[in-house]
Amino acid sequence: MQLLNQDNYPRSFNWKPNARIISLVPSITELLYDLGMWQNIVARTKYCVHPKDILSEIIDIGGTKTIDIDRIVALRPDIVIANKEENNQAQIEALQKLVYVELTHIKSYAHALHFIEYCGQLFQQQNLSKSIVVDIRKKFDKIDFNPTKKLLYLIWRKPYMSITKSTYIHSILSQLGFDNIIADFDDNYPILESESLKKLSPEIIFLPSEPYSFTKEHAADIAQFFPKAKIFFVDGEMFSWYGTRMLKAADYFMENLAEWKS
Repeated sequence: MQLLNQDNYPRSFNWKPNARIISLVPSITELLYDLGMWQNIVARTKYCVHPKDILSEIIDIGGTKTIDIDRIVALRPDIVIANKEENNQAQIEALQKLVYVELTHIKSYAHALHFIEYCGQLFQQQNLSKSIVVDIRKKFDKIDFNPTKKLLYLIWRKPYMSITKSTYIHSILSQLGFDNIIADFDDNYPILESESLKKLSPEIIFLPSEPYSFTKEHAADIAQFFPKAKIFFVDGEMFSWYGTRMLKAADYFMENLAEWKS
């Protein structure tokens, strides 16, 4: 397949009603839908699972880290939205030579709210995006912020991996009043070997449903390191998806926070 001449690839994005959008980020795909942009989305990844009822209408161009570059270029998008952490760096750099890519990097609760408003400006949906941000703030303000409990949030197994203070997940945990015991480790997503685990003393351990789907058997293995810690299975989307998923996340936190901190 002949690709676009990289000397002529688009270097900016200007909104037009028939703009063709490709989203490579599940949470942003959902945000675009809620901003009324669904008719403009021409492709998405296989992990873009919300809203489920209309995903079959949108072309699947692979996983977040295994995108089909030729297929993306053939769809002639006006803009591709990617993420520094969720997408493969080499693939995004190759794609940037062929089409316009809006590369995002959401690192905190505040940054996520700013990004929603930015999307509103980008796609001329300013009033709606501002309304969404106001609603998110109102919901999170209702959460009983009571700093307590040392927490270990695991995102992977074999090897075990967690999150530090430079991540969106950490920011959400802080909003809920949890003390992330991995906050000051090196790297955003440090690997925790057995010796590192033995030095930790969490009161609570969260095992999310994604990106790794932990099971009861995995929880039993982890409990051997921390017999006194309470272990909870949590919805990973609520802690790691920004955008309009934050509205559902706030409700989820209010429903479960008392149990987690008991």
